[in-house]
Amino acid sequence: MRILQFNLAYAPAWSHGGPPRVLFDYAKTLVARGHQVTVFTSDTFDVNTRIPNRTDNLDGVQIHYFPNLSNYLAWHRRRYIPIGFFSAIRNRLREFDVVHVSETRSYGHAILSRYLNAWNVPYVYSGFGSLPRRSEGIKTIYDPLFVTPLLKGARSLLAQTEHEAQEYVKYGGSQGRVSILPLAVDPAQIGEAPPRDVFRKRFGIPDDAHLLLFLGRLHASKGVVTLLELFDAARKQDPLLHLAIVGRDDGNAEEIVQTIKDRELQESVTLTGPLYDQDRFMAYSGADLFVSTPAIWEETSLASLEALACGTLVLASRRADIPWLEAYQAGRIWEPDDHQSFVDWVSEFFTEPPEHRASMKLNTKRLIDEKFILTRVVDDLENKLLSAIHSG
Repeated sequence: MRILQFNLAYAPAWSHGGPPRVLFDYAKTLVARGHQVTVFTSDTFDVNTRIPNRTDNLDGVQIHYFPNLSNYLAWHRRRYIPIGFFSAIRNRLREFDVVHVSETRSYGHAILSRYLNAWNVPYVYSGFGSLPRRSEGIKTIYDPLFVTPLLKGARSLLAQTEHEAQEYVKYGGSQGRVSILPLAVDPAQIGEAPPRDVFRKRFGIPDDAHLLLFLGRLHASKGVVTLLELFDAARKQDPLLHLAIVGRDDGNAEEIVQTIKDRELQESVTLTGPLYDQDRFMAYSGADLFVSTPAIWEETSLASLEALACGTLVLASRRADIPWLEAYQAGRIWEPDDHQSFVDWVSEFFTEPPEHRASMKLNTKRLIDEKFILTRVVDDLENKLLSAIHSG
């Protein structure tokens, strides 16, 4: 197959979160199976930096980085306007057998929505949690023109969770074309998980601390201030609780620091800044419990799956659901309006007998191996891409 991937940011721009990493893992695996994968993306790297090359070949994946009109707007406002993208789509779109479109609203998505359907090019769609409307205004005009046609024209709509599947239908997608394709992790990238004490020693966290971990962007949508409030309540029941907050500032760090001061949590909260590549696995392995409290619907967090792959249990919000988590007894899902359930389960977890917690840790890796392993997920994706080509 000749496959085109489209995403707003891509490898090696890991600071843009899970989609660039997941899509690159998909692409590398598909290339290893004999397919040709080309990527159209923008050149944003981080807050101050662009990717310097216009093209690159990473592990056999041919990537085209179109320069954003403004890196500031791309980073701070998610306004991606890649120069040259319109011409590239008009000139090259018909070269590909199938297109994998991910995320939702941008100039590039508007162009793709128009040409994919006008030229009847087969494509599949992954929202990666981006579909729910964040605000009203311009999107009430944009969505009927571009989002609904994009969903209606997709040969397959790939949802991470049942909630995302429902969102696809809500925004105009066909129920019969929706299927669950969970996020994927590659344990080979982790290797042997680092020892528990490495992260704690590096950041001065007591060895006997009951350590909760947040890893992600420090943005209001991630709900870190709410997490601090819940942590404060839980700590009143368990003074050994400690919280590590790992991530880059995306506009919310000042409020987070002020909340820590206001609640006098300086001795029990550690802010590490961002950790990338192998360092993030060190954080997962050092924690007892990975926690999420997003303020918006995000669907599955890649960080939570990486934590599970490192043997760390997860307490996930329903807004960041992990399919099969509770069935495998690898953690819990808490309802975002039920704050007391979060506090109670943290307390319950640390009063469990050590042998029970050890058993649950084994469940985390079994869940990853049976449901989220990269090769298994790409098997499903490959079949969806082939079916898209052959379905009219």
